[in-house]
Amino acid sequence: MSQPTNELEKKSVRRGARKPIKILAICVLLSLIYVLWGTIQYPLWWYEIFFSGGYKNPSNLLRGALYIFLTYHVVILQTVIIVLAILIFSRTHVPKRLVIKINHLWKDWIISWTGLLIGIILILAIVMSVWSLESRTHEEREREQKFQQSMKELEESTRKLKAVMEENSNKVPLSVPTSFIYLDKEAADSLYGQYEPELVPSLMQEEIQKSTEVKGGINSYISTEAGQTDLNKKITEYRSIPKNSERKLKDLIRYLNEKNQLLMFRDIQPKSEELSELDNATKLLSQIYALSLDSQKLKTVRDRLLGDELRIVENQLRDLRGLTFVEGEWFVENQPDYYLFRHQFVENISNSPTCEVKIRKTAVSSQYRDAIEGAGKKSLRLSIFGNILVGLSESSRTVSLNPIAIF
Repeated sequence: MSQPTNELEKKSVRRGARKPIKILAICVLLSLIYVLWGTIQYPLWWYEIFFSGGYKNPSNLLRGALYIFLTYHVVILQTVIIVLAILIFSRTHVPKRLVIKINHLWKDWIISWTGLLIGIILILAIVMSVWSLESRTHEEREREQKFQQSMKELEESTRKLKAVMEENSNKVPLSVPTSFIYLDKEAADSLYGQYEPELVPSLMQEEIQKSTEVKGGINSYISTEAGQTDLNKKITEYRSIPKNSERKLKDLIRYLNEKNQLLMFRDIQPKSEELSELDNATKLLSQIYALSLDSQKLKTVRDRLLGDELRIVENQLRDLRGLTFVEGEWFVENQPDYYLFRHQFVENISNSPTCEVKIRKTAVSSQYRDAIEGAGKKSLRLSIFGNILVGLSESSRTVSLNPIAIF
């Protein structure tokens, strides 16, 4: 009785020793199939793994595993259900049949010469697939490089544009020679006359400060006899020079801006980094790749990201009174007797406060009338200086600006 018992124990030991080998063989076989399938199905990702040092970064491998799980989670779930069903019906004849089939598969295909041949074929196929990755991913890698280059160029263009806009935002309007589309000369002369007594000395002090090294500040210098003489001389020279309405308006805006008495509205630059990234992506898709975007959804997202900045603008517009300068994109509506200029204080949102300017056609020179009417639905980059009597209200999100100058 002891000899059969020993034989059974030896068989049990041999079967126990073979289990790790079986598991290892199955894992190797599945790994080879996975690599071969992956290099054929997702060549660009595997190219990065083999040739671009992607294997050095564990996150790349985890990203691949996560992608497989998210893509094939239904298949994985079905496999788990099948395994659970086998365990539930473990007392029936079904598992025994499965064991017989698995043993047959194991002996005839995996640990046999056939299994070895299959393994060699898989390895050769993987080598050939990996070797051809470079040629198979050439066009896709070129597209990726062009995309990255486009993103860099867009970022550089955005950076330069921001720098230019920041520089322009610090510039005083009419600081360079400008052509006027419209100018109410009587209103400009009247305003200049009202501010002239304070305006001229202030501007001349600024000129002295720029042209002379003043020790102790401009106020200390003009309090001296020499400084007072210099100031009076410049005031006399300035007043003796004939000035047209355009020059008067230029000096008036310069003075008002210096004394912070001019309300200015220019393009609102997003302070949110998330909003800046959204605007950059929008420009890339619409301008470079000419893709159409859902404007309504885009406005909804911008509404959320611009919430705080929009509230600040609205509070300013509610209390808005007096001389105001608005610069930006204006759309023109052509009416029979007049032009209606419209400007959104905050662009690309669902319900932006709007500025409206109405001007008679006869007040605009013929050359500019042709340009305005030829613009159609395109916007015009304009600066409008004028007077606002009533600011934003609960009943209306439109601010009416009475124009003095359009340029």
